[in-house]
Amino acid sequence: MPKKDKKEMFTCSSKFEVIHSKVTNSAGAEEDERTYRITAIVGDRFMNGGFFSEKESKRVYEQWEGTLHDINHAGTDAPNGNILYFVGYHTNVKHNSKTKEVTMDVKVNHNTMYASAWEAYIETCELAGQIPNVSTTYLGNRKLVVAKELPAGVDYKSEGYSPNDLVPVLINVTPFCVSTVLQGRCSDKDGCGVRNDNTCLDGTCNVSKEEQDVLDALEEKRQEIIKRIKSKEENLDD
Repeated sequence: MPKKDKKEMFTCSSKFEVIHSKVTNSAGAEEDERTYRITAIVGDRFMNGGFFSEKESKRVYEQWEGTLHDINHAGTDAPNGNILYFVGYHTNVKHNSKTKEVTMDVKVNHNTMYASAWEAYIETCELAGQIPNVSTTYLGNRKLVVAKELPAGVDYKSEGYSPNDLVPVLINVTPFCVSTVLQGRCSDKDGCGVRNDNTCLDGTCNVSKEEQDVLDALEEKRQEIIKRIKSKEENLDD
């Protein structure tokens, strides 16, 4: 019996926002309450790593509940991880069927070592008129699907695909974590936004050698299949 394909790790840029509201404390006075909200995934969109279908998003979105939030991926990317860099977890996970967005809130644990530093950084970004960079990480596999077979309305042409081109589609996704980073797959000037084109916001995506090897292998396989399809079409024309 063949072994199940080992899952790869993908990181995509996400939208971060601070929502302010007024609440009444126990003394009867009004005070500011902050909600740290992340739009992590948008279904039926091209994310870093491949096309993330709305079907897959709806299947796994609830699994973001309780995932951890760290700083600069130090809690998850460091050898064996580093528990010091986790500042909280994600809760209030919701899926919007109209916008296809998956949102979640960061619940900060003020007993963690860097919680105060994290909140101070978020506040500093607000004061400076910047949007904090946030990266969403998940595990998964990829399969190749003909572009014209993607869900109706998907603008694959703006991604550089023709109708018969093969597109890497994310499957078997498992939510992993979200990280606040100094500079992610976007720019510190504009902040992070959910990817919707072939480039990052500043046009400079840094892809690791492992990621590039996978992309190269997928492209090679895609070109081979395209050649076979074209060869069959030529034979039919004859």
